[in-house]
Amino acid sequence: MIRVLRLIVALYISIVLQTVLAPSIAILGVRPDFPFLIVLVVALHEGAAGGALAGFIAGLFVDLSSTHVLGISCLANSLVGFGVGAVADRLVRGSVLACILVALVATVVRDQILFLVQPGGIVASLRFLVRSGLPGGVYTALLAPPVMALAERLVGWDREMVRGLR
Repeated sequence: MIRVLRLIVALYISIVLQTVLAPSIAILGVRPDFPFLIVLVVALHEGAAGGALAGFIAGLFVDLSSTHVLGISCLANSLVGFGVGAVADRLVRGSVLACILVALVATVVRDQILFLVQPGGIVASLRFLVRSGLPGGVYTALLAPPVMALAERLVGWDREMVRGLR
């Protein structure tokens, strides 16, 4: 129960950081995605079901604070959280590079899901990938190791007991 409360605090802090810090550290309009990093760390520690649930909750918070259709972020975050959790046992353990690659691929896939469910077609989706998806994925991935390590410490996960990255 204490770990769940700590996880909710970590998610809340990530949403505050997304609202307050991310706009001020944006590079050419590209912002890192702090709540999504919490989804990834939960997926790596708790598996597919935990990742999907964390993705849904984080997506709900994001949807409630945005102007797009309610549920789109819930869907995308849940799908990617489930996918990352499902492969967490097969990831290279103890590798910062693996953490960065997971964050990059997961962020780009999530952004493509978000964009594909909106009108515009495949050409607009590819344009979005090049202009925003990849740069945002790279930025989020570069911040992944320290943010995820802080979340692990806050929640109280022992790095030795991690299901995915150690």
